[in-house]
Amino acid sequence: MTEPAPTPRHRSLSLYGDGYEGIYRWLWRLAAGCVALLVLGCVGYSLMILLQTLLSSGI
Repeated sequence: MTEPAPTPRHRSLSLYGDGYEGIYRWLWRLAAGCVALLVLGCVGYSLMILLQTLLSSGI
């Protein structure tokens, strides 16, 4: 009863081998890349709008 619950789960996952871990790592990297691209796109878009408004108001 004192043994935590996640340990047998982790052991059963490790029985499958490194294949699943590799897939999870690849998916995690893909998701992180997509999020980074979205953030960069939003920042770039807002910067473009800010530059356009500043240029139009300055001229």
